[in-house]
Amino acid sequence: MVCVMNIPNFTISYKPCQAHHTPQTQWPNYTKYHDYLTGLTYNFPEDVRDGSYTPDPVSSYRYLLSTSANYSVTIAVIGFFDNLYNLTNSGPDSISPYTGAQLLSLKVRELVVQAREERQSFNTGRGSATDPRYAEKILNEWPGNLTFVGNDVTSNTYIGARITTELDNATNPIAYAFGTNIGYNQTHQVWDAVAVYYAVCGLDDVFKWKYPGGGRVHLNASAYATWQVNETAPGWQNALAFSVVNTTFAERLEDTLLWEPGKDVPKKRSWCRN
Repeated sequence: MVCVMNIPNFTISYKPCQAHHTPQTQWPNYTKYHDYLTGLTYNFPEDVRDGSYTPDPVSSYRYLLSTSANYSVTIAVIGFFDNLYNLTNSGPDSISPYTGAQLLSLKVRELVVQAREERQSFNTGRGSATDPRYAEKILNEWPGNLTFVGNDVTSNTYIGARITTELDNATNPIAYAFGTNIGYNQTHQVWDAVAVYYAVCGLDDVFKWKYPGGGRVHLNASAYATWQVNETAPGWQNALAFSVVNTTFAERLEDTLLWEPGKDVPKKRSWCRN
């Protein structure tokens, strides 16, 4: 999960995910995708390594939320919901006198979810290694604003060819991951990066609300989501649709991922001014 805190003039992205130390880096149900995690772990400089020494995600969340201004944090869930579930169930401690549920209600401006608002999604428990009860509790009980970044936009965004052909796969971790996972000069759907783009940039000139009047999601114990148009929620709930041609956004997203440290940032751009 990426916790994106929008602070004037800059954005902090933090990923408090505690990895499971296991030799399995190839998901057996998806053999068409090749193992890129081992290469990222041992061929590129980074602090996470195999995940054995990453900080406890609940403690990290509690610290980040407790030290943030009220209603200032955007959390983008681009994976499973176990960390948020455990945070919700956490009690007061030396970090904060508030429970996890109270911190989320007080500090979070918006929850961005990379999943469908209807039917089943991998991240909410469809055929995956996560317990559907985690997503069921978070989505059904979320007290504030919630936005789904689903297949309407993610499955229609294809990138990868320029990343693997214009960057050095041996020195750039993004190029390495794309090249190893989907192949050289290939394109593929991209899900997580679309959700993070919205979490940072908002609707921008790219997206629009799928449901003009909003609604509310209901997730059952089998991880099946139903969108209820006429039901109001404590906060604004909706899903995204494109307001531009999908290839236009894909090109912009790939341009963003092609940026490397040391290169100029286009400050006069008209998009994503956050």
